[in-house]
Amino acid sequence: MTDQLSRIYYNKGLELSREACLHEAAASLIKAVSYDPNHIAAWNLTGLCYYRMGKFKTAGYCWAHSVNCTRENNKALGYLADLKLALQKTGPAFDRLYKLCAEKKYGQATAVLKKDIMPCFDAAEDLLTMLGILQLLEGKPGPAVECWEKALVINRNSPAAWRYLAAVKQKPGYRYLWIKSRLINFMRGWFST
Repeated sequence: MTDQLSRIYYNKGLELSREACLHEAAASLIKAVSYDPNHIAAWNLTGLCYYRMGKFKTAGYCWAHSVNCTRENNKALGYLADLKLALQKTGPAFDRLYKLCAEKKYGQATAVLKKDIMPCFDAAEDLLTMLGILQLLEGKPGPAVECWEKALVINRNSPAAWRYLAAVKQKPGYRYLWIKSRLINFMRGWFST
């Protein structure tokens, strides 16, 4: 009975992850592993969902639990190794990023995030959200909006991305910048053909 419930929640989580509903997928997958704590595929997919959200420590926890269940032919071993390497490599960069933010040097912080951190991870919702915030603090609402829209491609129900988008789009100056950017893109397309 519990194996069957675990499969039902796993399948629901798999479907939700394919639809870019990562928060909901993770919640369903957590139910799957609560019914079957040895459900390796559910643990691994939960870890992948958290990784894509940018919740790297939680992803690592899920994969470690998966590996504790079985090491044989378990993809989580590779996921954990890659995550550990990325976190080791970016640790000093995250420290620099936080220091620059505290000093209100947002342009430099943006450069550190783009150059030293983001290339070490696949696109992650939280990193894109953070990049958008930094760009907004630099006075660049257009690129900030683009970051939050990219975050919504990864996780279409991202509460942070939706909240920031709504706040920025309500500002009168944004409307002008949006129209201007659309006009420039239209002109580029028109003249390049």
